[in-house]
Amino acid sequence: MDSLKQLQRQYVQFVKSLYRERIVDRQFVEMQKMQKDDPDFLSGIANNFFDMWESVSHKIDIAIEQKIVDPELYDAVHRVKGAGMSLGVKKVITLCLDFQEHYNTRNHEGCLQCLPQIKDDYQSVKDKLQMVFGLQQQIIGAGGSIPILG
Repeated sequence: MDSLKQLQRQYVQFVKSLYRERIVDRQFVEMQKMQKDDPDFLSGIANNFFDMWESVSHKIDIAIEQKIVDPELYDAVHRVKGAGMSLGVKKVITLCLDFQEHYNTRNHEGCLQCLPQIKDDYQSVKDKLQMVFGLQQQIIGAGGSIPILG
């Protein structure tokens, strides 16, 4: 029982640290609350985000390599932003907004500077979310429930 409480404390501390570090925002905390009825809810939303990334990451890689900024790339970044907003991954959203601002002002160099940052932050967020979901699975596996943050 002590190990379960320790896992739950570790989970709460980790999610709070993501919020404090502005990696996630209030939307993430709200989505986390919805897990009360479905423990897989948040991981399902995250998996949709990860799948969406796989569908657009090639376009971003090509843009970085060939230094091409076009409407197709804008659409790809817009999709990343939209999926990120549904999950509440603040850092990725902010970088996508920066990209869109550069695009709208025809600052192609600014767009190209944002792309590697978007990729890096996406990977960082993915790694951290996988840690969250790993902790959730450990808690459930130990017979506990996932703590809901307020």
